[in-house]
Amino acid sequence: MSEASSVTVYGFFGSFCTQKVYLALAEKGVRYGRRLVDIGPAMRNYEPWYARINPRMVIPTLQHGERIVCDSAVILRYIDANFEGPPLLPPDADARVEVEGWIDRIDALQIRELSYGALEGFMARLRDRVIMPRRLAKLRRHMRAAPELREVYEARIRDVEAWMRKLATPTQLDEARAQLDALLAELDAACARGPFVVGDSYTLADTMATVLSARMLLLKMAELSNYPHLLAHYRRMQARPDFPREDIIDHMSLGRKLRIAGPVLLPRLALAEALVAALTWALLTWLN
Repeated sequence: MSEASSVTVYGFFGSFCTQKVYLALAEKGVRYGRRLVDIGPAMRNYEPWYARINPRMVIPTLQHGERIVCDSAVILRYIDANFEGPPLLPPDADARVEVEGWIDRIDALQIRELSYGALEGFMARLRDRVIMPRRLAKLRRHMRAAPELREVYEARIRDVEAWMRKLATPTQLDEARAQLDALLAELDAACARGPFVVGDSYTLADTMATVLSARMLLLKMAELSNYPHLLAHYRRMQARPDFPREDIIDHMSLGRKLRIAGPVLLPRLALAEALVAALTWALLTWLN
């Protein structure tokens, strides 16, 4: 693996967008450190220290020396441009445009809304009565504590409120689902043409498609067997020598849940809080 000075990824286990960055760094052979930003019950991403690093308060964030790079799609392009290793954007202009298009289209999918919108029964009530109101309460509390960041917090509060409205609007969720289904069908057709999404070598289009496929398998938001070429592509990507198998999560075994949840929950939770906190943690972690 190539050496990279002072590279740190601020992220969290299982985060959809963090996985994209982990995978791109693995493909480039970049060594890097990790800093956990707990998006579980503690919602550390809403704390002022992180809001100063990433004003949108989302993960991941890449720190390269003194430089801070936010937004996973921007980070992917930055990784390719600034580190040695195989190119992840093709030199051919037409192919590059195609790859850029896949990055933007997959990035634009409303995975957050679809994931939360798929919840039913008790889990939906937990979402509406506990998790989403708790988000707003956390943001308002931090805004009072850090008034110099008021505009940043107000923007995030508006985003969460819009998210809540969308969850309460079935037609908007239907539109998001139709967008996802159409894109999966197009990806499947692209994967039918060869071993990679674009051209005859690995690109950032494959990075995006791999993480999207893993999320479909994990949350069963789409039956990936209906897209056989995309599923076959995912299996090929898993077989690549530098594939970070522990980082790209397509299933959740009990052992993995315990390994990940234990260190996050146990040090700070009273026994009486554990059940609700565990459910909240599961939603916040695996649906982001």
